[in-house]
Formats: sequence, C-alpha cells, structure tokens
Amino acid sequence: MLLTMAGNPGTGKTTLATRLEQESGYCRLTRDEVIQTLPRPIDFNSLEQKTRAYQQMLSSAEMELNRGRHVVLDMPFSRDEELAEAQSLASKLRVSFKIIYLYISNNTYSEINTSDS
Repeated sequence: MLLTMAGNPGTGKTTLATRLEQESGYCRLTRDEVIQTLPRPIDFNSLEQKTRAYQQMLSSAEMELNRGRHVVLDMPFSRDEELAEAQSLASKLRVSFKIIYLYISNNTYSEINTSDS
C-alpha cells in the first residue's frame, strides 16, 4: 500500500505517519528529511528543492514497495501533480493507493502557532 498524508503544517501528518511506522511497520518518507540529504544549500521553501526531494521520495517508495513494504509519504501535498505521480506509481506497481487529508480549524491553527512562540 502507498499511503499519502495531505494537509497543511500542524495538522498531525508527521504524528500519524510516525505512529504507522512504529506500530504497523510502514516505511515513512518525509520531504523535510529527504531535503536534508540533498546537496547544500538547503532552502526548505525552494520549489526546486521540494521537487527534487519529492522525486527522491517516489524513488525510495518504489524501492520499498518492490520489497513488499507499505509506504507512507509524509508531506503537504499542495500540488495535484504530486498526488497524481504517487497514484501513478501505485498503479504501475499494482499496490493500493490511499490519501489521508488532515485538517484543523483556524482557531486550533492559531492556538498552535501562538503556543510555539
């Protein structure tokens, strides 16, 4: 299974993906961790870095899926083409593809950002 976590920052994507990794043995791939492995300089807001990291995530996901592991992609999917690429990979490998959209209210988002300050 290829599972994607979609949602804005602070919605719990990483928390849920980490639980799946720890409790169900999923291979968790996260964009921020992949970006850190890319050649310097790191610019987390650069579309080029995000695209390169996403391509690396898909490559790693394909490898793990071919090994028979379930994979969870942990990143905000703000672009439809990224979801389409993940779905295409799942189709190519004939594995299930699911998207989990995580949402929080504006009030909760404000509370989280205020408590982090």
